[in-house]
Amino acid sequence: MTNRIVMLKEEIIRNEFLEAARLLFQQYGLQKTTMEDIARALGKGKSTLYYYYANKDEVFQAVVLKEIDEVSKAVHQKVIEAQTAKEKLTAYAANNINEIKGKTILYKLVCGELKGNLTKKMFNLRGQFDAKEIEILKEILAFGVNSKEFSSIKIEDINILAHLISSALRGIEVDMFIENKIPNLEDQIDHLLGILIRGLA
Repeated sequence: MTNRIVMLKEEIIRNEFLEAARLLFQQYGLQKTTMEDIARALGKGKSTLYYYYANKDEVFQAVVLKEIDEVSKAVHQKVIEAQTAKEKLTAYAANNINEIKGKTILYKLVCGELKGNLTKKMFNLRGQFDAKEIEILKEILAFGVNSKEFSSIKIEDINILAHLISSALRGIEVDMFIENKIPNLEDQIDHLLGILIRGLA
């Protein structure tokens, strides 16, 4: 029982550090934020932070992974709640965009705003986010095939189709977030997905 209490306490401290780091990264950027800044934000010594994280890159990675997990869970829940394959695909696209916009650090990573600081680890983080997106899309497509809504899709095509849809939506996200080529995308998402779904049906 004592071990469990210690583990819970450590998890709380980790989350407090990650939230402090997220706010500092958001305000000052990755380069200007130091380990000392993160520790000081919680009124703790730097040695306490180093007990949990070896360096700033590790803290940043943990912040992004936490945001990825939160986005994936929120989007997946909306997908589960939707009844038809079309509704699930619409729920996925609309909520994915909204959730990413609400996660400042992940948003910057998705948009490439951290490109000046991108390391192999950061590219790997983006890859982990893409992989979670693709798994949700594969689930939606399989549901559509089994329910006969997506009658033109074969089971063996689901994997590649999920990758293609993910890439297309990623391009739309970048166009909307960075270059503002698609203003008010949220208002057009049903129409755009309708075009896609007519091709799947």
